[in-house]
Amino acid sequence: MEKVRFKYKVSILNENTLEETFSVRLSWLYVFLLFSTILLLSFFLCSIIIMRTPIRQFIPGFEDVGVKAEVIHHSLRVDSLAEQVALQQDYIHVLSQLVAGEVVVSEIADVDSIIVEQKKSANVEKTLSEQEFCTTYENEEQYNLVQARIQNPTIETAVFYPPVKGLIAGKFDPQTKHYGIDVISTTGTSVMSVLDGTVCFTGFTIKDGYVIAILHKNGYMSVYKNNAELLKMENNKVSAGEAIAILGDKKETNSQKPHLHVELWHNGKPINPEDYIIF
Repeated sequence: MEKVRFKYKVSILNENTLEETFSVRLSWLYVFLLFSTILLLSFFLCSIIIMRTPIRQFIPGFEDVGVKAEVIHHSLRVDSLAEQVALQQDYIHVLSQLVAGEVVVSEIADVDSIIVEQKKSANVEKTLSEQEFCTTYENEEQYNLVQARIQNPTIETAVFYPPVKGLIAGKFDPQTKHYGIDVISTTGTSVMSVLDGTVCFTGFTIKDGYVIAILHKNGYMSVYKNNAELLKMENNKVSAGEAIAILGDKKETNSQKPHLHVELWHNGKPINPEDYIIF
């Protein structure tokens, strides 16, 4: 211990005059403590830099979860855009062929009317029980699946599920920025998706309660507001008629009556849900 604590004098002399210009007294213990302090300070400084700056993202296990979710969201949007671009390219290709007169009209084979009549007569007629079953089934199904009443010929025909059954209290009015309709229904009713698609947004606001938006094919997007509980998360795949939320009451959603606010968008423009869905 005496050797470790023994001090040595380190001097710097002028080469010409041999005059001492600088001197310091050091011991092995002092040198050890000095280097240890420098190493500890360097370690803490590097740790703070790594923890407080984006450099930590390059270390395995410290990736930002929000960045991953954003990457997944953008990848889904890129896939949707790629699919839409492919459809547009096919459409332009067919249109260019049509303008150039290069479209080959399919030839329809001649069908013998006698053979058709023979096949018709060969069909077995339905029994009375089968006719009753078909009639009952058709009457029930007409309230489940509704064929869209297309008013705009540019929008492709689609079959929409009604999200809920109820009375329409608020009409579609873009002039007052009411881009959907309000359907009064029973609290606790399951809210259904109108089409197949992917959940692109979920959130909560004091005004609209729990909100969920679903991106569908062919440029459609549906939005459902005033929910008490959401059953799906972002990026979840949903089917037409699948439950996505639970309708809430006025205490849970801050609305005057328990109703569902439904919006339907096509190619970024709001459209009247009553023109495509029968509630």
